[in-house]
Amino acid sequence: MTKTLADEDGGTRLTWRMAFETEQLCETLKTICVPANQENFDRLAAHLASN
Repeated sequence: MTKTLADEDGGTRLTWRMAFETEQLCETLKTICVPANQENFDRLAAHLASN
């Protein structure tokens, strides 16, 4: 997993990349990782909005 922060248009862009050893492993974990990552991004957005 690689997370990168970069200045962009007066804000910050977060790029989040996940690499898996095989395509099969990626497909297997996609149903877990995609919703879990979205939940993490939602919590991050809520935290940033409250500060």
